[in-house]
Amino acid sequence: MKGRKRNTDVVGDPINLPGLVYGPVNEQGVVFLFGLLAKDLGYQVECVQSRFPDCVARKKNSEGKWEKVKIEFEYRSSDFRRHEHDASSCDVIVCWEHDWGGCPPKIEVRELKKEINRFSTPPEPPDPDGPGRYHVLNTNITNIPQDHDRMVKEGCAIATGSGYKEKIERISKGDIVFLYQSQVGIVAFGTATGDLKKTRSSFIMPLKPFNRLTRSLSAQEIKKVCGVNYRFLPTLFSLDPDAGRKLLTVVRPWP
Repeated sequence: MKGRKRNTDVVGDPINLPGLVYGPVNEQGVVFLFGLLAKDLGYQVECVQSRFPDCVARKKNSEGKWEKVKIEFEYRSSDFRRHEHDASSCDVIVCWEHDWGGCPPKIEVRELKKEINRFSTPPEPPDPDGPGRYHVLNTNITNIPQDHDRMVKEGCAIATGSGYKEKIERISKGDIVFLYQSQVGIVAFGTATGDLKKTRSSFIMPLKPFNRLTRSLSAQEIKKVCGVNYRFLPTLFSLDPDAGRKLLTVVRPWP
């Protein structure tokens, strides 16, 4: 019997960053993410190349002058050692995860997994005078993956098909909607604008502000936080206000 074919269609945790839905799962993802953040991180890139080091850039020093820095991209910082790179020819390692405790002190490590939190746009807390209702919407990734992708990318609640789309009408302006991905957990949430859009096949409610979680909240974690053994099969179900507030505090603590 032949072994099962390995599923290569994998993604990282959702991240709240315009231009990239999921966190990197390989070095190429790190390169792309760095490209999105380079300016905000203080770098002016001169070139990206296939030979070591991967990138040459400029960064302001303590005297306000732009000095050249040689950058190597890795998924994990320890990959630098595994790839047997020359530490004397590198100034900065840009990685997703920093796991190299013995990294030479002369090399600066920029761990993008932590850096992205500085550039995410936090949503505003819900209006205490608004409806303040809380809903969990199954993104239906198994049956209509394109709806799931659109919800996560564009920040909206969607239901498709007769008997399902009408459930979106239960969401009112100011309500908090948690997007639940089957077998994963809550991956994003946002506040309903009240601007319901209807097409022949789907009903769509924009969510603004909208936040993609850096780490999904599993079904077991949701049940533990809310103290209720929820079933996540329905398209949409509502939480009682106390459970909704607890869940909101966990996924995004307000300052």
